[in-house]
Amino acid sequence: MKFWSKFLFVLCFAATAGKLLAQSVYTAETRARLYAFGMASYVRPDYGDSLKNAGGTVGADLNLHRLTQRLEPGMEVRVLGSGGRLTRQYNYAAGPRLQYNWNKIQPYAEFLVGYGRITFERPLLTPQGFYVGDNALTLNAGGGIDYELNPHWAVRGDFLQQRWSISRAGDLKPWAISAGVRYRFLFKSAAYAN
Repeated sequence: MKFWSKFLFVLCFAATAGKLLAQSVYTAETRARLYAFGMASYVRPDYGDSLKNAGGTVGADLNLHRLTQRLEPGMEVRVLGSGGRLTRQYNYAAGPRLQYNWNKIQPYAEFLVGYGRITFERPLLTPQGFYVGDNALTLNAGGGIDYELNPHWAVRGDFLQQRWSISRAGDLKPWAISAGVRYRFLFKSAAYAN
């Protein structure tokens, strides 16, 4: 847990550093950017001998303002769903993200907290009866890269490491690799472009 607390401290410090630059060159560029994305996902569920689940990820990003000419903090909301031979997993998460703008290439890092639901395709028999599924708090850290094709569209590649704290099944650490598209909503009053 020490890693997560240090990570959150650094992220909070980076997010507030922008306020210290209030009179910098970029103050006129404070309008938000809104993105929506959809991706196909390959998930390693970390349960039993299950090697993979197929699924998808959808979500939205809201980048709030620029800290520097290239560094842009924001928030992300995403839903990752997957299913396979042994489990179906759904992860609803939200949290801060940090994006670096470098021409058409935009790498990002994110830390999300969410709610997860796992359902076992073959229920486990326990002293309390059949164990068919569970809910969990999920911690998610990852990142990816967007490559802009035009002002609206980009292709996206993404990696997300998850940690699920489940009472009877123990801690699960599934991960997901996703690829898909991102759409940027352009508003008439947009103050800046890449």
